Amino acid sequence: MAVQQNALIRGFSRKRALVTGHTGFKGAWLSLILRKLDCEVLGLSLTKRENELYSIIPSNYFKNEVMLDLSSSNQLDDIIRDFKPDYIFHLAAQSSVLDSMKNPFETWRSNLAGTLNLAESVSRAGYPIPTVFVTTDKVYKTRSDSVPFVETDLLDGSEPYSASKVACELLIKSLLRSHHHEEYGFKFSTVRSGNVIGGGDWSPHRLVPDLYRSVLAKVKASIRNPSHIRPWQHVLEPLYGYLLVALKLVDSNHITGMNFNFGPSDLDQISVQELVSKFGIPFVRATITNSETSGVETESLKLDSTLANRVLNWNPQLNIDQTVGLTRDWYNAFVEQRNLLNLSEKQVEEFLEL
Repeated sequence: MAVQQNALIRGFSRKRALVTGHTGFKGAWLSLILRKLDCEVLGLSLTKRENELYSIIPSNYFKNEVMLDLSSSNQLDDIIRDFKPDYIFHLAAQSSVLDSMKNPFETWRSNLAGTLNLAESVSRAGYPIPTVFVTTDKVYKTRSDSVPFVETDLLDGSEPYSASKVACELLIKSLLRSHHHEEYGFKFSTVRSGNVIGGGDWSPHRLVPDLYRSVLAKVKASIRNPSHIRPWQHVLEPLYGYLLVALKLVDSNHITGMNFNFGPSDLDQISVQELVSKFGIPFVRATITNSETSGVETESLKLDSTLANRVLNWNPQLNIDQTVGLTRDWYNAFVEQRNLLNLSEKQVEEFLEL
């Protein structure tokens, strides 16, 4: 990975990156990585969030931050023109499956309209900007077997969140097919990652945050779908892949329009119950409940990352035990009120130096 690290330093040092959704779980970790690589970050998000990694990041870590609604903002053209980003990472989204079922309109508006608005602004920038659009591993059509999904498998959303992300994928593809992408400044790629875990995530309806909320509240956690298998990985793994995609888009039009899976090795794609057990006591005593999304979420969701390995030389760096260890260390530090910023930056640095 040392060769890759040197490439990241060369590619991002003293460059500018626009990160949408920078206040979210992935966006905050990506911002820390980019700062470590000496890259200026402009963050765009709907609102500032509390009790997440973002809340411990000093404001001067960002070149600027703008709070706006990507789905309806008319400021994007001016923001891109003034900042002149070398890269754009589009992570902003309504990303909860359960929330999407309760409020499908807002999910569709945020995810699809926000993506279209950003893509159109990029097309008017006057120069090609490598842009990485983050979708999800849930875009694939569910099936009964446990064979890992590859990028060419059928797409199909079984609930509003995944359906809106499928629509985003089709939107990007339609823009590239209907316009000459070099003329319009399109250097687009979409990325699909597995179920990420790591420190600083307090999102509702997510397994690890639910476990730690139960510890803090001194109650049993309710675990849905204990037998469901997911491609668990540490959040730094796919973010490392997103950076490689952005670098590749700079040098080659060959990957424009390509989709990439980023998931763990097959041995590390385990069930919900197995993951809970790896976190140990008191989590092993979590309450098992019936699924709130029965019939919607697939029982086995695995990703094949062969394409990312072949084109980007990307491989997962952490096994599931290392992933759990890093995550547990962060939340333990939170409970013990240790310096979370120092720990987070240390985890980024050690990951890049693997």
